[in-house]
Amino acid sequence: MRLILSLFLALSVTSIKGFAQEEKILRVGIGQEFDSLNPLNTSMLSAIYIYNMIGRNMSSLDHNMKWHPQVVDEVPSFKNKLAEIKTINGVKKLVSIWNIRSSAKWGDGVVTCADFKFTWTVGRSNFVTVVNRDMYTDIEAINCDEKKPKRVEMIHATIRWDFYKMFQFYILPKHLEEPVYAKYGQEKEG
Repeated sequence: MRLILSLFLALSVTSIKGFAQEEKILRVGIGQEFDSLNPLNTSMLSAIYIYNMIGRNMSSLDHNMKWHPQVVDEVPSFKNKLAEIKTINGVKKLVSIWNIRSSAKWGDGVVTCADFKFTWTVGRSNFVTVVNRDMYTDIEAINCDEKKPKRVEMIHATIRWDFYKMFQFYILPKHLEEPVYAKYGQEKEG
């Protein structure tokens, strides 16, 4: 009896271990048809769920409700001196610096400040439907330096304590999306 029980136990452990090693495929089941995979105008949870698996935004919350960078090296703050109050044209403005990770790439090129600026331009357009336009209108300007293409300088429209919460600022690949925006960007729902 002990021999049969030992044999059964050994076969069970072997088959469980073998099964775990064979399964290396992630399967995701969705019971809802998604509306769009365009990150700017998607509003359904299923599409956001899929996009967050394949795309990255500037920062995100972890399980402890702490903000962590995704596409950038560091989330700007006054403590790390990547955010500061500056007087611009006689008005105090909040300026934040976002340094794009050197490893941030599209499938066919690198992510640069030009992608951030293009995303901001599209997000502010009245002809493009976005879920949260405030994310884009709260930024007054994005400045890029050709010598430092991985550096994004944002001038915020107002001084806000939560300026760094850019979880819905999904970066668009300018080199792919700009021709489409140039063609349809001035049409309703462009």
